[in-house]
Amino acid sequence: MIKNGLPIKIVQISIFFFVFNGGIFAQNQEKIRLAFYNVENLFDTINDPLTNDDEFTPSGTKGWYFSRYLDKLDHIYKTITGLGEWDPPALVGFCEIENRSVLYDLVAKTPFIKHGYEIIHQDSPDKRGIDVGLIYHPKLFKPISFKAIRVDITQDSSSTTRDILYVTGKIFQKDTIHVFINHWPSRSGGQAKSEPRRIIAAETLRLHVDSILKLNSNANIVIMGDFNDEPGDKSIYETLGAKEDSVQKNKTDLYNAMYSYFKKEIGTEKFQDHWHCLDQIIVSYALLNVSNQVIMSSPSIFKASWLIESDSKYLGDMPFRTYAGPKYLGGYSDHLPVYVDLINTR
Repeated sequence: MIKNGLPIKIVQISIFFFVFNGGIFAQNQEKIRLAFYNVENLFDTINDPLTNDDEFTPSGTKGWYFSRYLDKLDHIYKTITGLGEWDPPALVGFCEIENRSVLYDLVAKTPFIKHGYEIIHQDSPDKRGIDVGLIYHPKLFKPISFKAIRVDITQDSSSTTRDILYVTGKIFQKDTIHVFINHWPSRSGGQAKSEPRRIIAAETLRLHVDSILKLNSNANIVIMGDFNDEPGDKSIYETLGAKEDSVQKNKTDLYNAMYSYFKKEIGTEKFQDHWHCLDQIIVSYALLNVSNQVIMSSPSIFKASWLIESDSKYLGDMPFRTYAGPKYLGGYSDHLPVYVDLINTR
């Protein structure tokens, strides 16, 4: 079935609900959807002399023409619309965006304009000029405050990385939620060599999480991002302390909603012949406790048919990318988006 050019059928969506402490969610309860998407180099076409964005200009090596930029925006709109199952997500976090301008073009120059999405963004010190940011539906999420958290990896190298975006707001009219949008240092130079930089990011994030939980051990915390490490890696499992759902739960612990995908070797990004679960959603204990007023449903990787293509070299399938090196493919991203629903249990 096709609706406005979008296939309705989704290739992979989890539809079960978490069960905790003898309770279960009712499927007709009010819910909102939160999502994260690494959009693979969403640059505008304007050369910024202060950043290394030259390749993503009309005269650059990527041949980044305005028509291609518009296609990219349309692809992101199509993906988020499909992910929302025709209901706009309350909040969508992004990474690999160049600036606030590209988010403005996304919400104002695509059919997203009908939803009235608003933007939260801060420039990061990344040398390529890429940032994290988010858009939110003002009827579903009411921001209270936000700030950019600097991740200082200069002690490990001379390079800089993306800030962590920390946003607090209200959902369901009265419930406070703390949201962290992440894009941790890459695996450039190899996973082991680059790991110390991601451990610094994990330490930085954990420090802020602990300060929230110290004031309120029942705080609703959602951490989303491309962590460039998997759920079982040291930075995530040990330093950040994001455990798998099956371990004993404590109020100060974090839980990785994507751990089950990781164990099944289901991922959001493919390198050579292996899928990696780099894009994750991590939550506080409160969102797993059925006695809480807001509960998390099962997370999902959005693997719609239009987001993937056949992998002729390593077999199976792979994300349908915008570029493969300098070659323009016209696809969507080299990552798949992830999302989770929050349920109002009142």
